[in-house]
Amino acid sequence: MRFSLIQILIPFINRYNNGTRILGLPLGSLAIALGIFAMYGIYVIVFSSLGWIDTKKYLWQKLHFISYPVALFVMIHSLYAGTDLKHGWLRVVWIIMIMVVLVGFFHRLRRSGSLAKQK
Repeated sequence: MRFSLIQILIPFINRYNNGTRILGLPLGSLAIALGIFAMYGIYVIVFSSLGWIDTKKYLWQKLHFISYPVALFVMIHSLYAGTDLKHGWLRVVWIIMIMVVLVGFFHRLRRSGSLAKQK
């Protein structure tokens, strides 16, 4: 499938539909938009690491919390945007991997104190 540069760079411009639905709603264009948001999130994470890791440590640390939704966006994008994970055992494996990563996310957030209740 061909996408224009505008469709690659701007979320929700693309009206892609591969027939995947949840609760009757098509997820193709949402999955593409999440992939675009993930791409921008990865840019923010990488470029902030290159420039701010030594000079703006606090801001750099806070920006790295973006990595959690970015990882989820990538997983949802890959699950619903293409046709290779639409059916079959690879889809089941991918869903299991998503659940394992989610457990790891919450364990990491809890261990780092990010989920601790504020006094």
